[in-house]
Amino acid sequence: MYRAEALELYEAARDAWLEGQGARVKRLVRDGDCQAIAGIVKNTARMFPGAEADFAATSETCKPSDDSEKANAAGKLTAKELSAQIKANLQGRTALAFEQCHEGWKIVASDEELTTLCGLAACKTKNESAARQYYKKAPLAKRGAIAQTCLREGIDVQDKPAAPAARPVSRGRDQRGAAP
Repeated sequence: MYRAEALELYEAARDAWLEGQGARVKRLVRDGDCQAIAGIVKNTARMFPGAEADFAATSETCKPSDDSEKANAAGKLTAKELSAQIKANLQGRTALAFEQCHEGWKIVASDEELTTLCGLAACKTKNESAARQYYKKAPLAKRGAIAQTCLREGIDVQDKPAAPAARPVSRGRDQRGAAP
């Protein structure tokens, strides 16, 4: 009985996930982001063997955009492609997303979206020093999202003025037995 219910839940979750990935692949084909599609096909094959055939067929129709071709000719990802990969990996594979940020930052250091995504990845991997660095570099409009994500992970990235040292308050008698 439980096995049948579990199978139904598994199939529903699988179908929903595959539908979402199919929509992503179609959007990436439209945008000419062929390299990101290869990652989706690979991940799908690993998670649900046999299901990647639909995505592989769709990826065959992909024609790289001009930005993608220039970046691929240089052997590098564009900021848009890197951001798309990091966004995908933030949904469960945060260590990989953070690693991609670290490597991508060397290539595209001035991209605002990449900075924000890297801040989120640093928070989710509980890397406090990196989270603080990306928080400071992120655009002001995006800092709130980074701060909230970090707080959920137990990291406070916002700079706060240092509180003055509290003076010990004596209650009752001191060690010598004298009253204060």
